[in-house]
Amino acid sequence: MNLPSEQGNPKPQETIKLPIEKAIKEIETEQSKSSEKQEFSMIPIYNEKMKMSEYLDEGYLLITMKGQFSKNLIDLQNQKLLKLLQSEKRQERITEKAISINIAKSMKN
Repeated sequence: MNLPSEQGNPKPQETIKLPIEKAIKEIETEQSKSSEKQEFSMIPIYNEKMKMSEYLDEGYLLITMKGQFSKNLIDLQNQKLLKLLQSEKRQERITEKAISINIAKSMKN
């Protein structure tokens, strides 16, 4: 977002916090235009009394998804998990084969 630093900033509310909140609203507005129902929401989580540095370090954005958004994310995550499990099994087979070869070599000696 190309925001200025909070250090030495005389107007951090105007130059940092408000642009972040505006961007969140713009994203939600654009999403609602492209879909009849809101399939995700973004809620900024922070303490109103935080200093700007704390707002940036400790504040976060809670994103909730449903419908097609969540289905796509779950499908993608399941694909990644499957690839990871396949990779782990492949590595286990390689390790087992190497152990077997080493045992066979040691038995010959």
